[in-house]
Amino acid sequence: MVEDEAPLTPPPRSSRSSHVSRSLVPPSRISDNETGTIASSQWELPSIPSGSLDLSPADVDMSLSTSTHWSEDSTSYGAVQESGTVRGPSSAAPQGLSRARSIASRPQPSADDLMAIWGKVGTQILSVSNALYARSKSALIGDGSFEGFVDSVLSNVPSAASPSEPFVYGHLVYSQTVSSVTRRVSDILPGDVVVLEDCHFHGRKGLQTYNTRIGKNDQPACGIINEYEQKKHKLRVYQANQHVGNQTVELASYRLNDLKAGTVKVRFIVLSAG
Repeated sequence: MVEDEAPLTPPPRSSRSSHVSRSLVPPSRISDNETGTIASSQWELPSIPSGSLDLSPADVDMSLSTSTHWSEDSTSYGAVQESGTVRGPSSAAPQGLSRARSIASRPQPSADDLMAIWGKVGTQILSVSNALYARSKSALIGDGSFEGFVDSVLSNVPSAASPSEPFVYGHLVYSQTVSSVTRRVSDILPGDVVVLEDCHFHGRKGLQTYNTRIGKNDQPACGIINEYEQKKHKLRVYQANQHVGNQTVELASYRLNDLKAGTVKVRFIVLSAG
């Protein structure tokens, strides 16, 4: 009996042939899904841990974004105002200031209008001035200053408007600098307010000469006109007494023709807006 032959073992593979066979194998086609996966993995941005940044609204400083805008050319521009928003000082102005502005912005009345207003206001101012002048023999009127006396008079005339600013009492009806009249829109009437700015009067009274300086050092003097003599161009004025004496209000006189320096302004008190 013939014995079975042992099975033949295959020869070992050559590493060279194996390498060649692998190189000859065509690469497998990459599917569309795999292409998208590779592309997304190449351009994926690194993730930032959310725990490392605290961007809560309370900690974010928005001062730059609200006050300044930056353009592409590194130029800083101011913030753009929102529609209907007004930036700046509060629109609620003090009541006294808004009232003064409304008085100052009124149009200049005509000469006839001024006379009509004077019948309602000027006559009352003159009457109060006469009463305070008589009372000043035994009492202090106001705070003893020129402006304090005028304010005391006007405070006793409810229909008189308050000054729009210091020493601006109503409409300017007359202005004179030295010997030049720069404004004259109405007659000078009793009850008007006169303001003397750094004035020097020099002239003669009878046989003697006189020199009067008033409203010096940027502190204008003011008073209430008691009388105006047209022929002599002479003002008689109630004003606070700045000299030694018991009476705190005096009746002074000024000749406009004797003005050698400074400015004289006459202002007409208007009706109060209230």
